[in-house]
Amino acid sequence: MGTLHVVGNVNIDVILGPQTPWPEPGTEVQVPHRDLRAGGSTGNTALALQALGATINMVCNCGTDPPGQWLREEFGSLSRTWASSTAPTALTLGITHPNGERTFFSHLGHLAEFSLAHALSGLQHLVPGEWVLLSGVYQTPELQQDYLQLLHWLKNRKARIAIDPGWPPQGFTPELRTQALAWFSLCDDVLVNEIEAISLTEAPDVQTALLTLAEQLPDTTVIVKCGPHGVRARSRHLEHHVSAPQVQVIDTVGAGDTFNAAYLLAKSQGKTLLSCLEQGVHCASAAISTFPRMYQARDQTQTVL
Repeated sequence: MGTLHVVGNVNIDVILGPQTPWPEPGTEVQVPHRDLRAGGSTGNTALALQALGATINMVCNCGTDPPGQWLREEFGSLSRTWASSTAPTALTLGITHPNGERTFFSHLGHLAEFSLAHALSGLQHLVPGEWVLLSGVYQTPELQQDYLQLLHWLKNRKARIAIDPGWPPQGFTPELRTQALAWFSLCDDVLVNEIEAISLTEAPDVQTALLTLAEQLPDTTVIVKCGPHGVRARSRHLEHHVSAPQVQVIDTVGAGDTFNAAYLLAKSQGKTLLSCLEQGVHCASAAISTFPRMYQARDQTQTVL
């Protein structure tokens, strides 16, 4: 199975909700749920992988201020190789909504300094055939400029590459669509949510978006995460749809990142695409419906406080 490498953003998440958008400016509201936790797309995936018993290498940076020290402590030994930044530690405020959706307000802080040099330094022990997940792309703007160089470096070392780019603050402009498709063409797996898929393709619906991406990326497995509707995937003309179980949602922040963890762990174990999708949906559904979060594979359960 080897080591799973996760590259990208780790930050502090403050989760509040559920709240119906939006309160009147200048007023105050009270919400029933709150959480303060280590997060970021890469951070969420790493926590899930750690709970599932995977061997992980986290390639990240972090501030050296007190919040940054707390963040390092949350990840324990996984943070030993993180690069250090004198910038304030990044913070994201996530507001959950009654319909299960969420809105994020982020301050980039140390993430603005995460660079290609940091990424390559953290990947120096990469072994051919190991999986690398690139996530939080638009939260690391300096590295974003060098993503093609990073991807070619990974290809030359025969890594298996998965990418979950996330959502750019300015939306998917024509230039960003072209850039993203160039990245995707170098990856084994692309993991996006339904809004990202539709925006990337300008398609009228999720199914059309999936087919469009699959046609544009014939050698890539395309995964579209559809929240309560499960996940759709297409790989070399084979298509799968896995429904999500009905659960009582506490908060959905990090659901897609948790899916990524269980999905890639199953992939690294040589399981079929359908089995990998089922593992991802199962694990994400358990995480969003438990507090403290429970990360579940079919053969084990682990609570992360």
